[in-house]
Amino acid sequence: MTLTPSGLKEKQKTPEGLGIPTNWHIHAIDQPSPESLAVLDLPFETTLELKDTVPAEFTARVCHLVSGQKQAVIVDGKEVFKTAPFTAYYACYKGALLALSNVYRVWFEICL
Repeated sequence: MTLTPSGLKEKQKTPEGLGIPTNWHIHAIDQPSPESLAVLDLPFETTLELKDTVPAEFTARVCHLVSGQKQAVIVDGKEVFKTAPFTAYYACYKGALLALSNVYRVWFEICL
């Protein structure tokens, strides 16, 4: 029978030390370059959502705006009003309004 002193434990290896990636988002695919992501297109069409139909639990930090409606955004610590150019869902990102469409509970940016 072998006795191990109670204060000693075997040193555990971390995932990084074993060569295992710790970011579970990228384990299954090679990480794409910014250039390849810039030309990525969806294999299906998205449409503008003219009515506010997405349930509230899926619209955190997203709002439905009608064409010409103003939305307050924070730019350099100051409140600035931006105008929606067309009717759609919008999110504020770095002081700009991004138009979005929701497909299968995933938000996609719309570029017209």
